[in-house]
Amino acid sequence: MPEVDHAPVGEFSAALPMAELADRARAATSPAISEMQIDRMDVRPRSGLVKVRFRDPASTEVTLDINDGRVLHVGRRGDVFLEKLHSGEAFGDRGVLLGDAAAIALTILLITGYWLWLVPKWRR
Repeated sequence: MPEVDHAPVGEFSAALPMAELADRARAATSPAISEMQIDRMDVRPRSGLVKVRFRDPASTEVTLDINDGRVLHVGRRGDVFLEKLHSGEAFGDRGVLLGDAAAIALTILLITGYWLWLVPKWRR
């Protein structure tokens, strides 16, 4: 995940509209990527930038200044696969549900394990 050295050039209240920032991000990429849907936009008012991630196989990200729309960085995100694997999105909707079920099961196992360990100690 590339970090861009950038100082805000204006107040957040003077930021460009999200639709315009999305259009500028599309214009900064190749035609094949600009046809893709936008996956998410990460707005960072304190840093004065927005990161626009596309739904392409490489997870291309465009970083823009929120006030003047200047392109600060275009590149691929390397952490997206791990993020999707961790959340279960890599396996589709069922993967997300299975991940949630596994988290609940592990929590129950943890609580019952502590219970089985603590109760004999309390009785002594």
